[in-house]
Amino acid sequence: MTSTRLWLVRVGLPAGIALAGFVALLVGSPGLGLSLIGTAIVVVFANVLMRLAISGSEDHDREEYARRFFESTGRWPDEVSGVR
Repeated sequence: MTSTRLWLVRVGLPAGIALAGFVALLVGSPGLGLSLIGTAIVVVFANVLMRLAISGSEDHDREEYARRFFESTGRWPDEVSGVR
């Protein structure tokens, strides 16, 4: 259910807005059509930025874990035990 909602927001929403923009262009309303197409592009960029922010947070969490592991054991989590 959640992946379907995410797909609708990430792909379906901007595609629907862009489609409405192209329809408006064909009907003869270039101002509205270009505005809708621009809005679709903004929605895509907003989704990309959100995904980047979330992945950056995951990287930060992994790095924080590695630092805490190093403080408690004196080695990094990906080092083989006893080999330096």
